[in-house]
Amino acid sequence: MLAIALQGCSRDTLFAHIGHKTCAISESGLGRLTYRPLASSSDRRVFLWNQTALAYEKVTYEYDWSGAQAAFRRALELNPNSADTHYLYALTWLTPTGRRDEAIGEIKKALALDPVSLPRNAGAGYVFYYARRYQDALDQCGRTISLDPSYPQGHWRCFEAYRQLGRYDDAIREKEKAWLLDGEDRRTVEAATAALRQATAKSGERGYWQQEVEIYKRFASPVAVADAYARLAKTNDAFEWLEKGFQSRDSDAVMVAVDPNLDSIRSDPRYKNLLRRIGLPQ
Repeated sequence: MLAIALQGCSRDTLFAHIGHKTCAISESGLGRLTYRPLASSSDRRVFLWNQTALAYEKVTYEYDWSGAQAAFRRALELNPNSADTHYLYALTWLTPTGRRDEAIGEIKKALALDPVSLPRNAGAGYVFYYARRYQDALDQCGRTISLDPSYPQGHWRCFEAYRQLGRYDDAIREKEKAWLLDGEDRRTVEAATAALRQATAKSGERGYWQQEVEIYKRFASPVAVADAYARLAKTNDAFEWLEKGFQSRDSDAVMVAVDPNLDSIRSDPRYKNLLRRIGLPQ
């Protein structure tokens, strides 16, 4: 999630406050960030980014939701016309805490300020997805893809929305495109998606999710494995992997309150306990 969110910020250099040091963040590939100290944090733009990055740190690593919200609000006070801050506030605070309408409002502000941004358009699909407006998510993904068909995040968002609509063949097609656009090995991708198609053809939805368990254990985050187990009604396995995600500070763990794949386990006391430990609304 953090890597996805960072893709939406200004593409030159992001200024952040990491580990009590003022740094410049530069991207060196998806999810791979490099840091270098800055001489001074007195510049207003640096301070603005310090607030935004501090909010990241508080959400993803500290689960400090009130501190993160304060940092986001301070950043918006400093610059209410920052598309980056509206975007990040929508994705990393309002969406995980279930504030659907506010998240949609913030992402629309970000798009109004920067309508042709690929990450912000893809981010809007992300917000609609977690608001469970799946057709809106697909429509937004279509707009993202129309801007640049080679942008993988547009296809990833389509993939997730198609799954919720039960359109597994379409989901597998988008997953294959997204993987390849992310630069994954073609033979590995083709083998994995062929296995998904075969499992779905043989056993339908259940076959699809059984195969995703095997794929996710090799390639994805612990929370993604938990998602697949929850869809299979394997509750104990789902909680085992959610605990792994919590302990490893998997960035997807902050989405458990709104993740539609976890609906089958919400009545379990362990789910409410997990939300409490992450600091999310119960």
